[in-house]
Amino acid sequence: MQGWSFISYFQRPLGVDLFCFGKKYLVFNLVARNLKIKYRRSILGILWTLVGPFSMAMVYYLVFNHFLKIKIPHYLSYILSGTLAFSFFSQSLSEGTESIVGNWGLSSKVPMPLQVFPYAGTLTNLITLLLSLPILLLAAWISKVSLGPSLFCLPFYFLAFFLITYGFSFLLGVAFVYFRDLRHLLSIILQVWFYGTPVVYSEAMIPENLKWIIHANPIGDIIVGIHQILAEGSWPSLASVLICGFWVVLLTFGSAFVHKKFISLIVEQI
Repeated sequence: MQGWSFISYFQRPLGVDLFCFGKKYLVFNLVARNLKIKYRRSILGILWTLVGPFSMAMVYYLVFNHFLKIKIPHYLSYILSGTLAFSFFSQSLSEGTESIVGNWGLSSKVPMPLQVFPYAGTLTNLITLLLSLPILLLAAWISKVSLGPSLFCLPFYFLAFFLITYGFSFLLGVAFVYFRDLRHLLSIILQVWFYGTPVVYSEAMIPENLKWIIHANPIGDIIVGIHQILAEGSWPSLASVLICGFWVVLLTFGSAFVHKKFISLIVEQI
């Protein structure tokens, strides 16, 4: 709860309940609704969310490890942790982009803050990511990764990942109100973003003069940190933690600013 209190503290200057602290029951019901709609009449249920990224990870594992002979230690754990993490990010952004417009009918009948839709969507996907943790730990065990105390850093990276992802989801949801072609453009952006992030390759393979790209990527240091924890069993660097914190603060304040400036105008545009 201390982390959430801190978040609540630094959003107060803008006077925006960006994280819907006053609408906990509403958030709970929307998350429950999202899970029911996604997996209604499904035999495997929520496991389907893991099947896609897991299958893709296996394809990357065969291509990069066996055919292209990329030598990254504990590559099974490496590829799974990176792919499942990026899947959370891309799924949340894709759903968040249309969440405000798509739920306009509901919000016009029952007064509710529009930011609750990308928030609940991102939270739903975070739950799915957390449910994949046993698979990631099993992959680490199979890969003979020496997991240690660095695992205690994992909650920080997951929290930072959630906040950054929600920030982007909210901003894209607002942008989609004005720019409907964004749904098509986003798929291209996510493809470029995937290969611009060290998900299937190691940051050590990037030339020194281009290492700045990882830090300029809002999720670059997060993916690297998750890899270091789950695929190497090592401690992330302090610089990585600080950069993640920087992106969290920037996107939180940026989202709160956009909310305050544009949320009242959205009603006229939808």
